[in-house]
Amino acid sequence: MRKYLEGSSFQVETITAVYNPTLVSSFIAKKNVIDQRIVTSPEMFHKKWSTDARRDWIADIFNKRFMTMPWNQTKTTKPYIPVIHTTLQTTAHIICQNGFATLSQLDDGWYGKGMYFTGSMMYTLLYFQPVNGAVIIGWLAPGHMYPVYEDPNSKPESLLGTPLHTGYDSHYVVTRFDGFPAPMQPDADYRPGKGLYEEFVINQEHQIIPSFIVTFNQQCVRKLSQKYKSQRIPLTQTPTPIPPTLKLSHPSDPLLQLPSNKMALSSPRAPAEEEDEEANGDFDSEDYEQPSDSHSIPLLLYADDM
Repeated sequence: MRKYLEGSSFQVETITAVYNPTLVSSFIAKKNVIDQRIVTSPEMFHKKWSTDARRDWIADIFNKRFMTMPWNQTKTTKPYIPVIHTTLQTTAHIICQNGFATLSQLDDGWYGKGMYFTGSMMYTLLYFQPVNGAVIIGWLAPGHMYPVYEDPNSKPESLLGTPLHTGYDSHYVVTRFDGFPAPMQPDADYRPGKGLYEEFVINQEHQIIPSFIVTFNQQCVRKLSQKYKSQRIPLTQTPTPIPPTLKLSHPSDPLLQLPSNKMALSSPRAPAEEEDEEANGDFDSEDYEQPSDSHSIPLLLYADDM
């Protein structure tokens, strides 16, 4: 988590490993189908959009991020990648027992109707549940990915509530910290704190397998959130006002609504609410004791007959 999910600053309180044999079997079967298509029908994975520099840029970021992971360095399979979904602890256990499918029914989704995930713990700070919050860490098989940059408030281009593009298994969005599409930055790398984040959208729960439920020290999360919001990278585009009834569909339970006067993080370095002296200083995870890697991790088993 610390290396690939930008979670080094978070103080972990509990980690529970999850094994649900039904979900594991479904995930493996889906990934095998995707990998078989590469061998038998490689043309299916060629890009199908016309000349579009911004979409090409997003696809390039995807490849640099995930095709360089040690387990993905093969030309005969599509990548599988670690992702995060934030939720309540009680909901996390329901998802790990029954799967993610019900999430797609809760919200139309900014970038297509489906289940939402991210690859950055820092990005979840805006959506992390302040009480009894948790994250599910899982493995995602994005398959044939479609790069998305359509603003959810721009008609008719918006993908709000629309199905995933025909012929693709997922949508991939490079975002700003506020969740809106990031402007094209040809020379930019996807790196923590550099203003680029990401969201994945899938519509088949067989593409995701939950592996861990993680909880964090709430004081640590609060202080990280305060510091990060106050020191975020200035935006290069004017944010679009979010309609008062538009539900968030980012990598948290899509049940939250923004107040009617809420703008999308439009003031660079705006002071965070209730900041204290420590939040204004250099906050680091070393201020808290990190659990030893030698500690055993409990296993939560969801047997077929449960």
